[in-house]
Amino acid sequence: MEENFCGKSCSECGYKAKLACPGCHSGPGASGGDCAIAKCCRKNDLTTCDGCIWHGECSVLSKKGAAPQERIERKKKETVESRKQRTYEVLAQWLPVLFWLVIGSTVVGVLAIEEVMELIPSSRWPVLGVLTVADIAYALILLRLAEANDRYLYAGVGGLLSAVLGLIGEIFVGAGWLWIITAVEVIPAFIKEFQEHLAHADVVEPLDRDLAEKWRRLWLWRFGLLMTPVFCLVLAFILPGLATLLTLAAVVGSLIVSLIKIGYIYKTSAAFREHDRCCYEK
Repeated sequence: MEENFCGKSCSECGYKAKLACPGCHSGPGASGGDCAIAKCCRKNDLTTCDGCIWHGECSVLSKKGAAPQERIERKKKETVESRKQRTYEVLAQWLPVLFWLVIGSTVVGVLAIEEVMELIPSSRWPVLGVLTVADIAYALILLRLAEANDRYLYAGVGGLLSAVLGLIGEIFVGAGWLWIITAVEVIPAFIKEFQEHLAHADVVEPLDRDLAEKWRRLWLWRFGLLMTPVFCLVLAFILPGLATLLTLAAVVGSLIVSLIKIGYIYKTSAAFREHDRCCYEK
């Protein structure tokens, strides 16, 4: 009797270790296994292919040499699909949280505008404290999403640094060297926004290419608004009035972009929730 159904020796198979195969009758050739040759033998009450009248002309048996490589490719595909599904599950779970956080951060950010806080001086530190906590929570969610795309990792780190530097800047407000902190803060803020926008674009592109392009275009607007304060710091020494006007315009523009971002995060979140729901129903 041959060692397996097709007559191929397991001990001489170069794929045995690579596939961690326990052998024909305990592995692919077991009842319920994926070996078409083993299924054919069982169907025809044969122990090996040698007893089959079509042994020399069987199209199934002729493919026995390619079967191990096909199993390797199938395992690779299954691994990729499993990782992809896990990624979608993570996005479906955490993007809604990000959606509510960005709403909260936007609202508190409006309250943190200097002109608004001057109306209620006692609200300054409570508002700044809540804003810092919200920014840190937002950055931590981005770090959690790093499982889905590496760009979220860089965005999360940038967000944490930006939140800390922003708080330091508020503590030392009025200091002559404050402009240094403001200038340095732009760097992690830039990294956070750049990586986050492109991460959203990358992950949603397989589901909604148009939305992915909108994310990339929104980044261009965000980039201009991030660079405005740096430009205004220089302009303030030459044309202070114009610098103030541009700063106010940047504040309004940032609010508008933040509102658009809320809408995009909602749409991105909805795309993954819908995908997750469809996969669950299947």
